Amino acid sequence: MKPSRFLPVILAGLALSWAGSAFAFKPSALRELAEAIETAAPVAVPAAGSIEVGFSPKGGAEALVLRVIDSAKTDIKALSYSFTSPRVVAALLRAAKRGVAVSLVADYKNNITDDRSGKGRAALSALAEAGCDVRVISAYPIHHDKVLIVDRQTVELGSFNYSDAAARVNSENVLVNWNNSALAKAYLAHFDRNWRQSEPFRARY
Repeated sequence: MKPSRFLPVILAGLALSWAGSAFAFKPSALRELAEAIETAAPVAVPAAGSIEVGFSPKGGAEALVLRVIDSAKTDIKALSYSFTSPRVVAALLRAAKRGVAVSLVADYKNNITDDRSGKGRAALSALAEAGCDVRVISAYPIHHDKVLIVDRQTVELGSFNYSDAAARVNSENVLVNWNNSALAKAYLAHFDRNWRQSEPFRARY
């Protein structure tokens, strides 16, 4: 990728905007961001499988997410920002009980340090105590991914957080590409990167 002549201006602006915030970045972090901007490239994925969509509230979004989880036979890899939905947790626990390997990376700040209700910690603890591989990530200001990768074939994504608010009151969307192994492979690479940058979650209530 050819370096952008606007990159120094972009980084300077970001540095100024972050300087006084809780997310103030060190120079090393800005260098890493610059490298990511310069080297990132989109991934072309061939169309395959079938696509299904849902919306919320009252548009089938949560039901579609639960159906994706319930379809799993071998493994589920999940990336999450807010993780407080009792129905999503219950579906993942059902999957684990039937022998599905469940792995989750969740945002540390949203689910731990800023979780005044305790719902995030309780949800993560329930999965960890059931033998799921649960990790939390603080490598980014916000870990804003909402993704499920099921059986290395199916990908669920969209704006939908795994929370009650997303299901009941927020305007959200969910898209599922069933049986597209190439798309799943691309998202697995993204999952693996975030997994390496995360740390194990210890059950707590």
